[in-house]
Amino acid sequence: MQKRLSIQSCLGAFLWIMIMIIFSIELIESLLAFSFLILVPFALKITSSGLENEFIYKLFQVTILLQVPAALLGSISLVMAPGVLSGVFAIGWLAYTVLLGIYGVSRLIYRGLSPLEETMIDGAFIYTILGGGWLVLHRFAVEGLPFPSVIVLLTAIHFHYSAFILPIFTGLLGRYFYRNDIKLRGLTFIMISVLAGPMIVAAGITFGGFAEFLSVVFYVGVLYWLSVITIWYMLKGKGSRLGRFCVGVSSICLVGTMTLSFLYSYGITFGPFLLTIPDMALFHGVGNAFGYAFVGIIGWFMLNVKPRDQYYSIPISRMRERRLDPSFVKGDSYVTCLIDSIEEFKSDEFDPLLVHPSIQRFYEDTTKFRLVATTTWHCGFRMLSKLYHKITGDIGQLHLQPYLKDEQEQEMTGTIHAIKQELDGRVKPRVWWRQDKETDKTIFFAIYSHHDHQDKRYMNIALPLPKSVMTGILRVENDEDNGLILTSKKTTNYCGHAGIYLTIKKVTSRLPMEESFHIQVSSEGKLTAKHDLTFFGFRCLTINYKIFPMKNN
Repeated sequence: MQKRLSIQSCLGAFLWIMIMIIFSIELIESLLAFSFLILVPFALKITSSGLENEFIYKLFQVTILLQVPAALLGSISLVMAPGVLSGVFAIGWLAYTVLLGIYGVSRLIYRGLSPLEETMIDGAFIYTILGGGWLVLHRFAVEGLPFPSVIVLLTAIHFHYSAFILPIFTGLLGRYFYRNDIKLRGLTFIMISVLAGPMIVAAGITFGGFAEFLSVVFYVGVLYWLSVITIWYMLKGKGSRLGRFCVGVSSICLVGTMTLSFLYSYGITFGPFLLTIPDMALFHGVGNAFGYAFVGIIGWFMLNVKPRDQYYSIPISRMRERRLDPSFVKGDSYVTCLIDSIEEFKSDEFDPLLVHPSIQRFYEDTTKFRLVATTTWHCGFRMLSKLYHKITGDIGQLHLQPYLKDEQEQEMTGTIHAIKQELDGRVKPRVWWRQDKETDKTIFFAIYSHHDHQDKRYMNIALPLPKSVMTGILRVENDEDNGLILTSKKTTNYCGHAGIYLTIKKVTSRLPMEESFHIQVSSEGKLTAKHDLTFFGFRCLTINYKIFPMKNN
């Protein structure tokens, strides 16, 4: 696919030159066609590393296959006079930008909002939808808009350059800084401002007058700051010299084009007009397209910066059943443990020898222990707990006690069964079926497995739901004593797979939830565990477990 994108970029360059030779096309329209035919395939190429997830990769493949036909439709619409036929061709490009937007959203919901440099890239693809929409409005020559036709066209080009190329380059700079261990104060502010900048400027233009000038001043100031740090670190950084040179030249061009934006906005607000729209198209537009975007894309292509981690390669269970069926259990399916050995999770960050022997026995001989749980719902979630209790009771999964003023203990019974690996799709899957001892109702039906990533083994726990599955990917850690922590919380550098995910069919999204399970041995030798769950950073519930050996153990 990478080779195909290179070929498509070269083909796009050839087609763009042919369009310029054959047709009498205006400057602004030619810059839009340049983006369709050349910049978009290059942008897909330099940002596409690490797309291991089946759904996202297939979506990526479709965007590649449709890029040239869609770019041709958009370009044909630009060589025609505005009207119905031109608008119909432009719809082809709009449909493609919707596909790019879905691609960006899919990356975002699978990975979550961090790391921020990847969100910049996601946002760039999502923004193209607005560019496609404004293009259609212009090519249909829609009347009654509060802007003249040329402003509508310039807005379309704005969302194909400032809102597309700028966030991508800023995201790639974030990757470069991470890969070269560069920590820069203010980078987060710059990234958020670059991503929000197009909408801030759009809001300023809507209000007009001094508000427009202030929005431009803010945006230009941020881009000056971005350009200076880019030039500085390209001068002293690592990687291809020619690549760094191109990125540095690109940033110098950005300083020039942003200065023109400031002068144009100043003239509109305070007068006299220092630059006209044709002047801006010639100097600002050409400078952005060739000096900033094209030279920058060549530079980042040569630097070839990879994302900090492979975020899209998490094994997801295929199981959707919440009952034990002879067709999917494995032979004599009864097993006694959740994991074969805690030693399997040894890594640079986890030493199993530091874990108390009683905790090791619990995980390696689980059925010889019984659990008594007390569920505590925290303020803000208590009113919802009764509805939650009813729904989860109906589906037979995650069926926790509702909020009670006088909290009650709930003893759980359970069995562990091996699942056929070919049905689940993960390594050594085994289901821990926990029930309420008094009512026999299912509380949890969790299928345990594990997977390895970056020299680290994660617990991979699937909770089948109706036509979907929730997956908890838990990192294994030591605590300060001799206890054990299982957590889905992200690391400080946002690497790793830990998180809670929901998969509907083949579409996986990261949920705004985190859980941690802390099991320890008290000074009296008693085994206890605390299971905390947060939603959007707010604690919603805590389950405290008392863990007892069976009497015959």
